[in-house]
Amino acid sequence: MILVTPPHIRWVVDARKTIVINEQTGEAHLLTGIEAAVWSWLSLAYPYSKLVSMMTAFLRCEDAELRLNDLLQSWYAAGILEDSDHG
Repeated sequence: MILVTPPHIRWVVDARKTIVINEQTGEAHLLTGIEAAVWSWLSLAYPYSKLVSMMTAFLRCEDAELRLNDLLQSWYAAGILEDSDHG
């Protein structure tokens, strides 16, 4: 699975947050903390296994992969992330 942003998604990284904008809908998503970190890792094209590893190290908890999957699913639902196999 390769996670990508659709072509209508733009983002800007600020010192303490990432702002993700869907140009089709005009919706903006403000990402902070772990959400901003995961978005950054995605923009670096880290594979899913690396995301899980980084998330586990960052959160230091057993349910890190579950939390990562919940976050990715919320971004799929919001239309700001897609699987390149389906995009």
